[in-house]
Amino acid sequence: MSAISRVAQLLVVRPLIEAKGLRMDFKNSMLAALDLYEHTNLDFEDALSAQHVLRKRLDSIISYDRDFGAAVGVVREEP
Repeated sequence: MSAISRVAQLLVVRPLIEAKGLRMDFKNSMLAALDLYEHTNLDFEDALSAQHVLRKRLDSIISYDRDFGAAVGVVREEP
């Protein structure tokens, strides 16, 4: 069985999150993370972490993961 493509994931998940009846904390941040996921090589967990750094206006993220260079405005520091 093959993995679901990024495009297919976005086609399913984005409309669910955008649904007017769905109430969730930080909905706009979740949608922004989906945008990062769509336009970078970050996996979704990293895109969500990067969006959290941007939303909180933090200076950097501490991680061994070098993919964070793809997220504009997020500086990565190694532990």
